[in-house]
Amino acid sequence: MSLSLKKRVDFLGKKNNPSSSPLPPPTHTEKPAIPIGYNLVSLMYATNVVYVSKSVYADRTKMLRDHADLVTASSSSSIFTLDDVIYGCDHEMKNKVVMINEGAVSATALLGVIHLVRSLSQPHLLGRNETIKIVLDAGIGTTTTGVGLAVKILGLAWKIVAVMLGGESLKAYKNREMDLISDFNRSYVMSHDVVCKFDSSGIVEWVERIHPRRKMEECKKISQQTGIPVDPIYTLAAWEYPVRFSQEHFPKVVMLHTGGTLGMFGLAQRYMNSFHPKP
Repeated sequence: MSLSLKKRVDFLGKKNNPSSSPLPPPTHTEKPAIPIGYNLVSLMYATNVVYVSKSVYADRTKMLRDHADLVTASSSSSIFTLDDVIYGCDHEMKNKVVMINEGAVSATALLGVIHLVRSLSQPHLLGRNETIKIVLDAGIGTTTTGVGLAVKILGLAWKIVAVMLGGESLKAYKNREMDLISDFNRSYVMSHDVVCKFDSSGIVEWVERIHPRRKMEECKKISQQTGIPVDPIYTLAAWEYPVRFSQEHFPKVVMLHTGGTLGMFGLAQRYMNSFHPKP
């Protein structure tokens, strides 16, 4: 589950582990005034929901490790990362707590993206031989790199364009792209019998957003004109590139967003005045 507004969720909780240590209260919370979306789902199904500050969430690996330590504090459970489970931990061990970093920079995450691209390349969808530009909004860049990797592996005539939205430099994105592909080749070359070869230019064209973040009014206008929902934080920045490419008469342009809900759940919390009736 992808959790918005920088929170962590204890799905084990006291009901399943009565002796577990209580979670310490956060010093600064970001609890929304109106719980919707993932916040509401978490409150419905989780035993204990804790909101944390952005400064804590910024180091997600440490945040997850600290939380896993709390979950296992009074039990004999052992903590593993997803890579530990895949490559080397004792699968016979009964009590395991596995840390899965949502949005993680992991070669394992690329497998699902490759499967997605294989599905999209079916003849009744985008096809294998079509010359297509695929535009993505890139946060960390893992999904984008996975799409580019899949295009290479499957031999598709697609060009991948990624709008950098994570506040990092072009060099940082390109370095992460190279590291992910190297990790993938090292981890899966034997089982998939494929090596993705690339030069210093990489497999993705990384671009800056055309405009700074815009207000909700622009998103409403686009949705009313086209029926396509976009948000001002992520997808609007990606939308602007297909519009530009269409004016250049490129054969086919596709905007691909894999965030599930287009960030809509968080918008009503961040831009409350845009969603509440005016008096």
